[in-house]
Amino acid sequence: MKKRLVHESRMMFIKIMSIFLLVSILVSVLYVYVTYNGEKEILLDDCEDHFSSFMNESLVYTSIDSGNLFSLDMDGMEYTINNFQNKSNRNVNFQAVVFDKSNEMLYASQNCYVGNYSWYLYGYGEKILSDNISPGYVVFFYDNFIDSLNDEQIEQIRSYLTCQKNADGSYYELICKEFYYENEPEITEEKYGDDFIVNVQYLMNTRIIPSKLEIVLTNDDHDWYVQDEVIAEFEVDLDQEFINTHHFIGKQTETKRNVIDKNFVLGKYEQEDLYSELSQKFGDAWIDNKGELANTVEHTNGYYQISPFEYIYCGYDNSLGAYNKNDEKELTSKDLQIVKIRYLEKINVLESCINRIGMTFIYTFIILLIVGVVVWYISWNTLKKQLELEKKRREFTNSMAHDLKTPLFVISGNAENMLLCAVNENEKYYAQNVVDKVNTVNDMIHDMLELSSFESDKIRICTEHFNLSDIVQSIIDNYISMMDLCDIHFECADGVMIDADKMMLQRAMQNLIDNALKYTDDKRSISIRLDNHSFSISNSVSENAKINLKYIWEPYYRSENTARKDGNGLGLTVVKSVFELNDLKYGVKFKNNIITFWYSF
Repeated sequence: MKKRLVHESRMMFIKIMSIFLLVSILVSVLYVYVTYNGEKEILLDDCEDHFSSFMNESLVYTSIDSGNLFSLDMDGMEYTINNFQNKSNRNVNFQAVVFDKSNEMLYASQNCYVGNYSWYLYGYGEKILSDNISPGYVVFFYDNFIDSLNDEQIEQIRSYLTCQKNADGSYYELICKEFYYENEPEITEEKYGDDFIVNVQYLMNTRIIPSKLEIVLTNDDHDWYVQDEVIAEFEVDLDQEFINTHHFIGKQTETKRNVIDKNFVLGKYEQEDLYSELSQKFGDAWIDNKGELANTVEHTNGYYQISPFEYIYCGYDNSLGAYNKNDEKELTSKDLQIVKIRYLEKINVLESCINRIGMTFIYTFIILLIVGVVVWYISWNTLKKQLELEKKRREFTNSMAHDLKTPLFVISGNAENMLLCAVNENEKYYAQNVVDKVNTVNDMIHDMLELSSFESDKIRICTEHFNLSDIVQSIIDNYISMMDLCDIHFECADGVMIDADKMMLQRAMQNLIDNALKYTDDKRSISIRLDNHSFSISNSVSENAKINLKYIWEPYYRSENTARKDGNGLGLTVVKSVFELNDLKYGVKFKNNIITFWYSF
């Protein structure tokens, strides 16, 4: 009872958990599919919003020949693109590329930082402007910035910038103390009374190269640079040839801090070369082809898939875009050249939604696991009660069987005496009938007690290695007298060995052969086959036989067409118990009015 309870409980748990695991996998796969495609659409919509914002900030309306056209100054274009990079969300990986009408690239945005700085201008060692230039935008590029510092300086700067705020609210910032202009500014002097007026051009929106950096300790209450405490200074190691050819330096004022964003220093402004990535994969076709969404209504632009989960969105603008070749000349239609602006943004759909997918999968699995355990616990308790009731029934049946053996013995003795003392045929007939019925009941009681012993927790399996061929042959020999009544075909391999309880298996084999002889159609045959790994026995049944294989191993089960034949319905149940106790695989097949019982080892 205990062993069966443990086995049934284990099997029930495995089945229930397998079902819930399968359900959780199906639900998760469906959720992943819906979430992934939904996230993809959301990201593409965001890309279109970013593209629209980019175009609004990067273009200037100019009236030309009484028509409104977009006018582009390439110097200003570089600034507006880079400034848009700084103001955009740094989780957005994008690049802006400008082509002429022949698809020659005019400009591609790079990994840079745009700073709103105030500075004094020095040239040839002297201050050129007495007043600071404020405010002004400057641009410097990540690769140039990092290459100008040694590893020790970079490590030290990053160690300060990654520090958390102090208890008093102070924190560290990186200041650009001095810088060189990458392109020398144009300076002229004009006479104004007794004084000279210094005119400086190309100071705004220009590229710079830092030459001196500082780490300062500041807080939100400090308004001016002079209020900060200088913690460390860094001299940038610039090439001497560069210094000799660049004479103008911008220097930090006492007021506004020329801060370099720490995310830029930590490499979080890094931008991939999406233009080259697309060109390597698709050539120049992508410049004028809108990709997979060219003919869809969901998006006005297109995208290209570059890996299983990565896409590059392409924003296209050809309409009325123009580029001014001559800033000194008033724009006319003859001075305009149509340009193609391509906004590229890379999205990774899986990376964007992996956390939600992972957490949802975990929550779904946990919920289904809890539900599965609860269902298993309830089912286990129900099964336990059923097995307890079955145990009580079996105990009652065994007790009743034992109690019946004594009166049956007395009845059998008296019937045999009556048979010996019978003086006419009627008395002999009735006495013999009583003896036969008593023997039938005795056989049933014997089967019931045997089945009960097999299902008991105290049963002992005496496994031994023996020759199964000899056992089967000896059983067949016992039925040699029935060969004339039924055609038995026997195929047996020699020397088939098996590890099992010899007495139990012999009883099971005998039950199978008894069952075949008892229920076979008289006009057909029985086939018995034994090979090195399996045993099978087949017999024909009547054409109108109705056999439910689902219940055939259950005790007291008998099909409708065999109800009138001798038997108690326990023989196959005993066979099943023997096979399970000896860990043998077994089964039954019914096809074309032939039923086959088999087991393998």
